[in-house]
Amino acid sequence: MLSINQNFDNYLFNASAWGSNIQEYISNSNYNNIGFSLSNELFLSTRSVFLPGSKIKLAAEYFRDSYHLFAAKNPSFLRERNNGSANFSLVSSYNRWINFGFGLTGNIYSLSESGLKETNLKANGLFEFKLNSFTIGAIGNYKKQSLEKNISGNNGNSFYSIESYIKILPIRSLLLTFGIDYASNSSNSFFSPFGLFELNFDKGFTLSGEYKPHAEYFNTTDIFNINRYFNPGVTDNVFLKYKTDLSILLKYEYKKMYSLSLSGGYSKIENYFYFEDAVDIGKFDLFVLPEVSIFSAGIDFIINPSYYGTFSVNIKFKDVKDNFDKNVPYEPKISSGISYGYNFSTSFGFNVKYLLELNTYTDIINSNKLDNYHNISFSLFYELLKGFKLTADFQNILNRSNFVWKQYQEKPFDLLFGIEYRW
Repeated sequence: MLSINQNFDNYLFNASAWGSNIQEYISNSNYNNIGFSLSNELFLSTRSVFLPGSKIKLAAEYFRDSYHLFAAKNPSFLRERNNGSANFSLVSSYNRWINFGFGLTGNIYSLSESGLKETNLKANGLFEFKLNSFTIGAIGNYKKQSLEKNISGNNGNSFYSIESYIKILPIRSLLLTFGIDYASNSSNSFFSPFGLFELNFDKGFTLSGEYKPHAEYFNTTDIFNINRYFNPGVTDNVFLKYKTDLSILLKYEYKKMYSLSLSGGYSKIENYFYFEDAVDIGKFDLFVLPEVSIFSAGIDFIINPSYYGTFSVNIKFKDVKDNFDKNVPYEPKISSGISYGYNFSTSFGFNVKYLLELNTYTDIINSNKLDNYHNISFSLFYELLKGFKLTADFQNILNRSNFVWKQYQEKPFDLLFGIEYRW
């Protein structure tokens, strides 16, 4: 990885380039990617006549990867994806009474095998008016999708959402938020009120909860980012409706040194999608369910005294079922991550991670499960010169045959050496 960071008074420039090449560990399992990003950020002085205290950002990114669908009937077939994007944003939060921001993003995604091309234009905006313990605000989003050479023949869709809200601070320790959410695309619409609260009821303790039905929009690029073995079909986008979305969180934090969080939630969602290679082995078609119910619970623990390193644990239970009480594929019931990192100095440190996933079904009739997922990794870095680092990554130390998607085995034990240079 090569990275350049330069700060000139109120201007920050960032540029990065990266790439990787994984040799095949079973037939046709090789994978490679390259990418680069550029970012320009301008911070306006609080004494500026024009938008004092604002931040203006202009950025671009390109990413390309290629790989085989090595679990498919024709495993030697090579898939190549190209994804380029550019965005502009302006955020102003210096004013005591009025905050606002807006952004524009353009994205082009292409797939080599079919010539599929998706162009996405996105716009978002935020406005808040603050007066002592009272805030009124609105958030808006607009997305426009254009498609070429897609199987459905659909030229694309548009999506927009508007969220308006009021925040009230009746007492110093309690924040209340009330609002309404409206969303729509070419053929669906959604409307719902919502409410949130946050209570600091004792030193270090916070209790928060929300009832926040909402809609989410997934385009083809989003779907490929979830599953790179996705087989494009007649579904080019999905409009999810969270008809019910309840959550609660209890958190204790002590002087930024450690924190413990307990959470729980329940959701009922329409148009929930999942993947299954039910038609063509190794190629995952997208299926949409009329409705699913999700029960979830989690524990997060972080301890961060600088002289002992950083240790974190998260454990999550998630039960996703359809109307026939079947588990939705590729939704592990239990997932967990444990990590510990320690820097002996600013120039030498290590990090160890353990990932776990249990009870993952691969089909909607629940006749098949993935083996339990266990993965331990260990990484080191040593800074030879200022900005010049040597890295070593020990991956899949247990050398297990792990799977996230059926028949697509992940890498066995591997040792990677790398160089990072920043200036």
